[in-house]
Amino acid sequence: MLLFVVSFHLPLSAQKMVPVGHPRGFGGMISRNMMEVIDSVVLRVQYHTFYRDSKEDVNRQECVEALYIGQKMSEYRENVFQYSDLVIPQELHEAAKRSKDTLNMVSAMLITEQRKYKITPYTIRKNYPAQGQQTDYENLCLGWMIQKPKMNFKLFFQEPIAQIEWELVDGDSTIVGYVCQKATTTFRGRRWTVWYSPDLPYQDGPWKLCGLPGLILKADDAAGDFSFEAVGLTKPKDEYIGKHPDLDGYTKITTQRLQELMVLKYKNPDAFYSMVLGAEQLRSIMESGYVEKFATNRTACLIERFDE
Repeated sequence: MLLFVVSFHLPLSAQKMVPVGHPRGFGGMISRNMMEVIDSVVLRVQYHTFYRDSKEDVNRQECVEALYIGQKMSEYRENVFQYSDLVIPQELHEAAKRSKDTLNMVSAMLITEQRKYKITPYTIRKNYPAQGQQTDYENLCLGWMIQKPKMNFKLFFQEPIAQIEWELVDGDSTIVGYVCQKATTTFRGRRWTVWYSPDLPYQDGPWKLCGLPGLILKADDAAGDFSFEAVGLTKPKDEYIGKHPDLDGYTKITTQRLQELMVLKYKNPDAFYSMVLGAEQLRSIMESGYVEKFATNRTACLIERFDE
């Protein structure tokens, strides 16, 4: 059985929950006592991200993501729910505690804000499960709720944190109030230009970009397919990186096989979803008319290639 999920959430003020880490695409908030806490967050960096799903896409998708820097590790993931809640004025959140009509209005505002973005399917944890290691979680059927799949589409792999070879070049900029310096690199098939701030002493950044003498606040790839730019920094209280219960359902995979599945999803989606659902269930869903016919022969726009 397959269902499309249209998710929305009450404001945080109504839920009384603590924002903690979770795999990409699985609900925004969960109470702390429902999961194992791995680390406490010392700095949250909010990024606006633009990306293409396929090379044929004329326009890029937009998402909001966050880098959660902990005392021992970091986590980078979509942050649509928390960000949407934060852009609503605090006085409305307070009024929503006293008025059901205001609560309904704030909830509608929250849904409208969330719908501006398309969630990215990955979560990157650096220095996890051990120092010098990173874990990449990928949900290949984000936005779908599939019961009893024939093939698990929630996948992860672990690898050493990449030792990226950066070239420091002339150029500076100011991003969210921090003076930044410029650097470039080629990493797994993409040419990146980034801006980092030595005033923020964290050798980290969006996605897997890291290793400079300061936090990376902006990154653009030369092809124009992907970009990240910080829009805010916060030193939060009572925010944690946690082991979300959904993670137990992820299956370990090789990078080569993951790339093959990502390519297949866009090149031949019927074949991909037949693997996930089974041919009979896919045929029944497509004949129902609830799902539009898949576009075929597209080229997956991969943020990294493992064969280069």
